[in-house]
Amino acid sequence: NKLPEKLILKILSTYETIKDEHFSSKNEDTRGLIFQNFLPKELRRITGSYHTRYEAAELLALLTINDSKQTILDLACGSGKLLTASQNRLEQLSTKKSDVSKQLFGFDKFPTAARLSTINLSLANNSIKSEINVGISNSLFLKPNEKFKALKSTKSQKTPKSVDILMM
Repeated sequence: NKLPEKLILKILSTYETIKDEHFSSKNEDTRGLIFQNFLPKELRRITGSYHTRYEAAELLALLTINDSKQTILDLACGSGKLLTASQNRLEQLSTKKSDVSKQLFGFDKFPTAARLSTINLSLANNSIKSEINVGISNSLFLKPNEKFKALKSTKSQKTPKSVDILMM
């Protein structure tokens, strides 16, 4: 049940046109905005699904993350804006080139949102070769050190035993 390659190329071309014509900032999360607009307004209200602005995510990361070794957990990661901003901040603070992705954990109960988060983290840092710790789960029921299936992984991951910063 794969989409025909011609259709995929047309979708990507349309996406790029929309992105180029309507979004002046290269930092704008167009995938997240599109996803957000597909959710009915009532569902967004009931579930508390709101789009985080890029500037707000960067400011929150700047104000809360002050050490390159901190572990970050986003219990409602959506399209990954806070995780991506956290990744950028951890990389800024790091004195050597290191893979900070193992310090980032995100969960969302909406599979599409969790997948967008994984995609956005991958696109934000092309050098990531390790696992991206984003899973599909209702975070209200997560336990420390519990196994979960990360979306970009070949094996089960564990939730962190401890967290330095909790973002939502």
